[in-house]
Amino acid sequence: MIEWAHDELAKRGMRVTGEPKTVHEKPWATVSRIPTDDGATFVKTMIPALGHEVAVTALLARIAPALATPLIAHDTGRRFLLMEDGGERLRAIIERDHDLRHWRGILPRYAELQIAAMPAVDDLIAAGCPDMRASALPAVFEEIVSDDTLRTIAAPGDATPLDLAGLRALVPRVRAWCDELAGTVPETIQHDDLHDGQVFLRDGHARVLDWGDANLSHPFCSLVVIERSIGYSFDLEPGAPELLQLRDEYLEPFTALAPRARIDAAVRLALVIGRLVRALTWMRVTSALPADQREADAVSGWFALFVEAAATL
Repeated sequence: MIEWAHDELAKRGMRVTGEPKTVHEKPWATVSRIPTDDGATFVKTMIPALGHEVAVTALLARIAPALATPLIAHDTGRRFLLMEDGGERLRAIIERDHDLRHWRGILPRYAELQIAAMPAVDDLIAAGCPDMRASALPAVFEEIVSDDTLRTIAAPGDATPLDLAGLRALVPRVRAWCDELAGTVPETIQHDDLHDGQVFLRDGHARVLDWGDANLSHPFCSLVVIERSIGYSFDLEPGAPELLQLRDEYLEPFTALAPRARIDAAVRLALVIGRLVRALTWMRVTSALPADQREADAVSGWFALFVEAAATL
């Protein structure tokens, strides 16, 4: 990976000025920093199950170059991404200055990216982006809960026991909810892990990075992780006025596509379906890892959150 990055940098006349340093290492992905005479660059690789991230990132970089990953080069076959420095992580800014205002203006930019990607759904599918759209999600969910395979991923010893019977009982309701969501606003790329660790700012300009968990689904499913993350960081309860204000900022760009009443109805459903989508994302990642590296409690935990939210509809 490092040798490939050096070659790509040399092709672009960028001279490496120091040793690479690993800055992010998880069982599913690794990122290294490479200093150059034109600033820091970053090279990333990921496990085969997340290999679609390379093609998806490259496509988003073409669709919305000012909003997504600042890409230098990529190699789809070897699962390599070479990126410019996106700037300072929003999380570091919030840790230094614990002020919710730092989120202001970021979510509308993410909405703009989602809207820009709507015409490219077929290209994103071709790039390998997981299909969690309303037309596909019910069948995916039904297949996963049809036998006991899920138990081998979400281990019985987890802190949150897995209720397969309860999940199976929700299959017809998931179909009905997806039917309601279909056509509210066009489906598109959905980051599925958008929190302050995925947003980077440079010269006041925000970008969303790290598309390994992304899928194609209803755009408002993103609100699940966004609101849980912000709520946790700032000790806000669900539905707090501060969260609703940020939600309104995010939703505003979509009012060009649908009436606000239809948008609000879709949000109510997406906050439930989004928990299912997040559970399926965790299952996809976890099942690709060796048993001793799996975060199985995240799988059962997200399914439990889905069941809890489903009870509110």
